[in-house]
Amino acid sequence: MGHTVLAIAAAAGALGFAYGVNALADRHTDRSVEKNPLASTADDPALRLRLVPWVSASVAWVSAAGHSARALAAVTLSLAAGWLYSCGPRWKAHPIIGLVANTAIFVPLACLIEPTDVRSFVVNLGVFVVLLVQNQLVHELADQDEDEDAGDLTTARFLGERATKVVCALLSALGIGAIASSGLSATSRGVGAATLTAGCAVALFTEPAAKARLRHRSTSVAGGALLYLSGWLR
Repeated sequence: MGHTVLAIAAAAGALGFAYGVNALADRHTDRSVEKNPLASTADDPALRLRLVPWVSASVAWVSAAGHSARALAAVTLSLAAGWLYSCGPRWKAHPIIGLVANTAIFVPLACLIEPTDVRSFVVNLGVFVVLLVQNQLVHELADQDEDEDAGDLTTARFLGERATKVVCALLSALGIGAIASSGLSATSRGVGAATLTAGCAVALFTEPAAKARLRHRSTSVAGGALLYLSGWLR
């Protein structure tokens, strides 16, 4: 139980840092205060707001250190990716590199929990990565005007809307193919394929992109939870 609490605290701290530095870095170009509370802030934010990401990072490091060496390495990688993505050298401004950096913020945090079944863990992680990349691409489609104003050439801007949606479809197709040959239970294979199909449908057919991003996130959370629980059913 103690390790679980530390893992949750470490993950929350790492993500708090990533989102915090991103909000600070993008406050002059973001237009929606719903997405970024610091959007269009003319003056520098109050000191307490600028300290929030670093407090979050400290919580992540301390919690991970109390968990295990593996957790500390995972959190350190996530924090580094969060900084590189949003700040110097601001990898989010470059196609593909920004997509990889964003993925690197989240994926290491999966290592905070010791897997009970390696095969299920690998499949679940693969589904997570597909959904994560899809959501980021949809996010980039929604933010094209803001990214253009900031001079950021994201992957979605580089590819264009049609090619970006083709990539989302290919990712789901590859994921479903991998699940089919994974050797997991029929229940897990079905839930995994259904989750990736639903995620793909939302990414391709929901308009506008800002709405698609939120709906895709909800679909991913629900489907991912069911996929995880399906591992207990044989």
